[in-house]
Amino acid sequence: WNWRAFTFIGDLLEATNQYEEAEKMHRDFIERFPQDERGYSQLVQLFQRQGRLDKAVVESEKGLERVQRPVRLAFLGAKLMLDQGDYDGSIDYGLRALEYAPREHSSVNESSVHLTLGQAYAARLMAALRVADTAAGRDQPDNLHDDRDHDRDLDEAHRAALHQQGAEGQHLA
Repeated sequence: WNWRAFTFIGDLLEATNQYEEAEKMHRDFIERFPQDERGYSQLVQLFQRQGRLDKAVVESEKGLERVQRPVRLAFLGAKLMLDQGDYDGSIDYGLRALEYAPREHSSVNESSVHLTLGQAYAARLMAALRVADTAAGRDQPDNLHDDRDHDRDLDEAHRAALHQQGAEGQHLA
């Protein structure tokens, strides 16, 4: 079988605005080769580009259940969740991508996974700080969050920094 033909034809159909046919091509790929990650990845990316994010998530989850080591699907899920503002979901997908050994995968760069994780941790931290600032009142310096919140925020910042270092190819400490 030639997986390249499936992906090329699907991409060609999409490029010529034949989205329904492209979706059918990717679904045919999945039906014929349900343990091959590429069919799911192609379908997820098609839905992402169309703004059909709910369908992209559903197909990503299906692939994660059926494929043995779905590195690309987990990475795509991390980016999808990050773009939707679901930072916990992004972190979950990103950690799964790392768990599946992206160094051994031809289409996922481990640094990209670390970068996405760092962005998700940093965004989650910033969102938490905005909530804390709003609750405390920005103009009321007496209303700072307590030490437990501060320690959690520092942990989040540290995780974000570690993943940023990983994205830059530095050694994680």
